[in-house]
Amino acid sequence: MHENPTTRHNHVAAAGVAPRTRLTRGGGPATCLAVALAAASGAALAVDDLAILSDEFDNPSTLTEWKRINVVEGWHADQLETWSIDAATGRMTMIPYTSTWYQDWRGVLAFKEVTGDFVVTTEVDASGRGDTDPPGVLYSLGGIMVRAPRPDVTSPTTWTPGGENYIFLSLGSADVPGTFQYESKTTVNSVSNLIPSPGVGRAEIRIARIGQHFIELRREPGSGWSVTRRYDRPDLPPTLQVGLTVYTDWPNASALPPLEHNQTVILGGNPDLEARFDFVRYRRPVVPAALAGAAFSDETQVSATELLAFLGEAADAPSTQRLELDARYADGSLILDLLLGPTEPVTLHLGLQVGGQSVPLAAVPLPALPSPITLPPIPIPLPSLGPIAVSATYTDGSGATVGARIVVVDTP
Repeated sequence: MHENPTTRHNHVAAAGVAPRTRLTRGGGPATCLAVALAAASGAALAVDDLAILSDEFDNPSTLTEWKRINVVEGWHADQLETWSIDAATGRMTMIPYTSTWYQDWRGVLAFKEVTGDFVVTTEVDASGRGDTDPPGVLYSLGGIMVRAPRPDVTSPTTWTPGGENYIFLSLGSADVPGTFQYESKTTVNSVSNLIPSPGVGRAEIRIARIGQHFIELRREPGSGWSVTRRYDRPDLPPTLQVGLTVYTDWPNASALPPLEHNQTVILGGNPDLEARFDFVRYRRPVVPAALAGAAFSDETQVSATELLAFLGEAADAPSTQRLELDARYADGSLILDLLLGPTEPVTLHLGLQVGGQSVPLAAVPLPALPSPITLPPIPIPLPSLGPIAVSATYTDGSGATVGARIVVVDTP
């Protein structure tokens, strides 16, 4: 193993968020790793195993950690004119060509695959290109999208109509160009139902999955979290594509039939959207025991107040503590050095990311950490892993999650 000294990063994490370092090149048998670790460790990373997927957009190299739908499905049409991270501002910018999501029309999606329940949050401001005004073209918005994979689609020739299933919440301009709006949309077998509503130019938005129930939330500047929409989607599979979407210029995008649109970069048209994202944070929801098994999409069973009690502020409370770590591989084991850690006894949850998959590793009881310590070696029973990312998280006394992440670049 050759440790890369440039991959060590130390951060403060918000609830459910492990800050970021980067895989320098892909690879690694993720499925075999998951099986091997399940046999090697009885501990589970039950709460924050998704935190390793989060991105604070402070390093341009993290773009390589995102999957793109046009690549995964073999469309060979990159409908993003600009996709970049500015480390100085900590923002990712997405500027789409003319493209859209509606019925069988398929647009831009940058995503991570997530299995099971989740909460995904971003902060976005959306405007017309090069200004701060609302977009001036019909259905020009950016936000969070949750989509069922289509493994049967590997090229335009394998595509069939009627296969789109997704939910999204976005902001920009919907049916009233020149006005800030939200758009909530649910699509079942390519039948789309959308709901525009009055919006703002900048907001935090969130989608939570609890079983078959999906909750959309938003928080505008100076306000608290509110529930935007609820959906009951028993048709959606356990593993979904969860990430960011942008789309613009419905009149010109819809002038092409879906199959032609989906494999075309429209260089003309009248695109007018620039979306800037401050972060994307993934975590598991912590559902109160009293609500276990409830129909969260049914407001007669679960009120907005009850939802907000665990999907609002509680899902993103910041911590004042910090976690710093270093990692190396020696004699078939991971060695972790904790340089800065908890001020009270906690359980440290460790996880790995290999090939885009999060894998539980161990749960380690820790005392308060007045000085750096080295954890006992953690055996990894595989001769070759390739590059791996190691995450460490714990919950502090306020209920917030503190985390850090580092990359072990080359394991033998």
